[in-house]
Amino acid sequence: MAQAMRKHQPIFPGRPACLLVLAILAACEQTPQAAMPDRQAAAAPVASNATDEFQTMAFNAGKDLIGTRAPTLSFRTIDGKTVRLGEPHAARPIYLKFWATWCVTCREQMDAFKADFARFGKDIDVVAVNTGVNDDLAAVEAYRRDLQLPMPIAIDDGRLGEAFHLKVTPQHIIIGRDGTIRYVGHLEDERLQRELQAAIAGQPASRELQVEARPTEGLGWGASSPGGAFTSVQGGQVRIDGPTQGTVRLIYFLSPWCETYLKDSRPAMARKCKDTREALTRVASTGGAEVIGIASGLSADVNGVRRFLRRTGFAAPIVMDTDGQLFRRFGVRSFPTVIQLDVVGRPSRRLGVSEIDALASQATA
Repeated sequence: MAQAMRKHQPIFPGRPACLLVLAILAACEQTPQAAMPDRQAAAAPVASNATDEFQTMAFNAGKDLIGTRAPTLSFRTIDGKTVRLGEPHAARPIYLKFWATWCVTCREQMDAFKADFARFGKDIDVVAVNTGVNDDLAAVEAYRRDLQLPMPIAIDDGRLGEAFHLKVTPQHIIIGRDGTIRYVGHLEDERLQRELQAAIAGQPASRELQVEARPTEGLGWGASSPGGAFTSVQGGQVRIDGPTQGTVRLIYFLSPWCETYLKDSRPAMARKCKDTREALTRVASTGGAEVIGIASGLSADVNGVRRFLRRTGFAAPIVMDTDGQLFRRFGVRSFPTVIQLDVVGRPSRRLGVSEIDALASQATA
């Protein structure tokens, strides 16, 4: 996804540091091209000194993970195989690649990923982990058939993304035989190749300097918000919890790049994002509901949200959910999603465009 965005603007969404699907910056905001056609041969790795903002995001997201033990958890592939992580004496290292069917850069890297599996698969456990964001089993199976993916595939239920600070797609995780996390990155480059070979050889984890950490705006990894108060991207204070004081409160889960990045590769999804935003603008303008936006941190940062606000004129406050804690708290795995809260601030129902418009009609009746 990142690479397609790069083709349109200097810095996607300013491709943030490692804020917690893309610095949605300009790149996402511009209309990225559709998924690239399959290439005949695996792409040559990018030079390890290449500058890439999404690599920076992945590095920053994983900077606190390197050298720590992977979480002790297990998951199943779509073919029923169990994969266990965090075991201190594993027989082989593990290479996880997070991806999505709608991610252009993921598709661009798939030939190289297949080559990696052919080259290293006998010495390292390789799993293609679909993020589970705006994807389902049918889409994943169709993608596997179309691209003839030979490696095991799993669909994340949210636990892996949370554990490994999923920030961009694709995102690479390498875990050593001792169960410690050795590498977190984004590019299919020489650095990735070196890290895979080092993990297989059992060499000490690289101390190679990655990037300088940048300040995180929004809810960062492990951050909490005392009393349920949040600072919006626009700068005001927002409360999600608590009584609604008689006003319908709608929580709008969004991605700043959905309307533009997915316009060609997933037009129906992009249209749904646009229609939902416009319906929420209508209901807010009539006073039919209080709208609070929660922006996904997947491949996005506050700069991308600000671009989204300028481009669309959307006026409701938006909180940057850098590490996805609010998406997880409300059980949201796709965007756009709109949840209505009850009078005491608890989730009561999910609304589509027609239900949102009904609220606007009631307010003007």
